[in-house]
Amino acid sequence: MGMTAGSNVVLEVGVKLAVHLGVPLVVLHVVTEGVLAESRDSLPKERAYVDVIVGERTQDLREQIERISDQNPPGCAYRVRVAAEGEPGAQILETLRTEAFEYAVIGVRNRSRVGKLILGSVTQDVLLGSPVPVVAVPI
Repeated sequence: MGMTAGSNVVLEVGVKLAVHLGVPLVVLHVVTEGVLAESRDSLPKERAYVDVIVGERTQDLREQIERISDQNPPGCAYRVRVAAEGEPGAQILETLRTEAFEYAVIGVRNRSRVGKLILGSVTQDVLLGSPVPVVAVPI
């Protein structure tokens, strides 16, 4: 369950901004229930599989930041949240509303008009609904 090259770019920008502004970095990763269900099949029994997968994702994020950055933000916390299918944007916005963030950094993919129409856009939801400024990073 590794992260993508696009997420590397987003994390790099997030780390640089946090260091530059002298603010803690909170890395948020939203996992959909569908991904959890697929992953559950590879785990023994039903034994707290959500906790296992969330733990793996958190460790992946820690390792990714260590690999991509020689800078250390003043503090770094990790949040892995679970969202229903089609609801990752709502989960991101809920986190932005309930915690005191100064800004958000999000990856933006160039998609076709048809792709946006059929799939919706988490990025658009976050850009339009965020209570804090959003830095959009092309990935």
